[in-house]
Amino acid sequence: MKETRSALRLAWSVIGLNIGWFACVLGAAWNVHLLSVLTVPLLMAIHLVVIGRAKLLPAIQLMVASLAVGLVLDTFLIALGAFEPNRWFMPQPITTIWLLMLWVNFSLALNESLQWFQDNLFVAAVLGSLFGPLAYFSANRLGAIEIMNPVYMGLLPICMAWFVAMPLMSLTAKFLYHRT
Repeated sequence: MKETRSALRLAWSVIGLNIGWFACVLGAAWNVHLLSVLTVPLLMAIHLVVIGRAKLLPAIQLMVASLAVGLVLDTFLIALGAFEPNRWFMPQPITTIWLLMLWVNFSLALNESLQWFQDNLFVAAVLGSLFGPLAYFSANRLGAIEIMNPVYMGLLPICMAWFVAMPLMSLTAKFLYHRT
């Protein structure tokens, strides 16, 4: 029974991560920015119900930490000129609300489907430096952001940022969820 429940949480984590990503990115690409503001809080609520009351506080703390990291990291990358998101509400160079919602959505997977990275920080850094830029590149192709030209010059700082961000967020999740 416990294994089935764990498998369902893992499956929901992967599905929720993808639903949130597409809602945020396609919402920005289609100029329906409210899609991220409606979808991610719904995913948050479902996540909080699924993980149970005992993990409620660490989950909320991780969401706030992820929001802070996303605000600093994406604002820095935007100010650097690595990319420019489709804007809604937030002034340049501050990151946009839909990107912040992406960071909150990302935090929901850090102690579920991405939990393995907590004990494998170098792998987290390497995979973060590969898949982080891939997510930005995909958002660029879908029309949610514009990466500087040549594209590799925009992706390089994103790659370096995610080399740090992925293990940092994994360590934060480990600290918040597994402190004794």
